[in-house]
Amino acid sequence: MDRKEKILIAASRVFRKYGLNKTKLSDIGRESGYNSSSLYYYFKNKDDLLQQMVLYDIEKIKKALKISLQDINNMKSGLKNYLMTRVEQMDIINRYEEMLQDSVMSPPLRKFFRKIEKELRIYENRLLENFILKCSKKHAKDATVITNLVLGVSMKLTVARMLDRYSLDRIEKMVDQTVKFLLRES
Repeated sequence: MDRKEKILIAASRVFRKYGLNKTKLSDIGRESGYNSSSLYYYFKNKDDLLQQMVLYDIEKIKKALKISLQDINNMKSGLKNYLMTRVEQMDIINRYEEMLQDSVMSPPLRKFFRKIEKELRIYENRLLENFILKCSKKHAKDATVITNLVLGVSMKLTVARMLDRYSLDRIEKMVDQTVKFLLRES
């Protein structure tokens, strides 16, 4: 792990602890073990650090989602794996929601978050549609519909998990039922 990555990980802990508005670069420096002036070598300011932290985490999410479908040629297995991975990876997004919930964001920062959210949505749509097209000629015409349903279900399961309504075992059972329903014979 390089110095920049250590700072990003420390920043995540500090932002969660104090929130966006109360966090200072000196807090992040202290947590990372580097002085504040060395942070400016990597980041222009606190907003830049937050943006780079988000990009770092989004790349981790994308990689995990891509891996969840890698080397799988069975649609049921792939969709189950994808849904479970997505629910688990959304813990990262939930941390940001907690961190930013009482924060006042600048318009450029707000715009950045909207852009990242849109890019992730597009990435997921393409990833899932390509997987469906690769696995099943029969479901090719329904790839967009299946993709939207899978993403909708994953959002519901993510919220349920976040609110501690369902254990991971119960979510896995719901994923099984959902995939069976989506891919049932007509």
